[in-house]
Amino acid sequence: LGRTLTLNSWNTFCVPFDIPSDQLKAAFGDKCQLAKYTSCDATTLYFTTRDAVQAGVPYLLYPTQERNGDYYEFTGVDHFATGVHIVTHGENYRVSFVPNFAQSTAPAGVYVIRKNEVYHLPQSMAIKGFRGYFQEESGSVSPAKIMIDGIATGISTIETAPQADRI
Repeated sequence: LGRTLTLNSWNTFCVPFDIPSDQLKAAFGDKCQLAKYTSCDATTLYFTTRDAVQAGVPYLLYPTQERNGDYYEFTGVDHFATGVHIVTHGENYRVSFVPNFAQSTAPAGVYVIRKNEVYHLPQSMAIKGFRGYFQEESGSVSPAKIMIDGIATGISTIETAPQADRI
């Protein structure tokens, strides 16, 4: 797997194969954290920690192990997902976590996470593969806070993404 991750920071993460717990910790550190999007309200996205990665499902990943290079090797991969699973939660406030396997374009108005900050994109932006973004479905959500297992993360919100950065 070729993927650049920011160490000791939350990263969006989605791959087309399962990663068992032991390989997840070997690749990203014994203290790495993996969190799955489970619900939302008007200001908060809620996540629950998981031990293993399911193919095609978007997560937040907090790697804690230094890496020489941006390549990770996983063994025992016997199938690949043919597509991604967009995860949508909420009734009055609906937010989707939209993953991708290949480079794509995040549309204007969505939210991306980079180095523990949430950026609201004023215009569309190219994003690399194995990542994801958050899209408001109801138009009245402002994800100002991210909670994992009921605890607020260090992820902060800023108004707009830098114009020159690729995420």
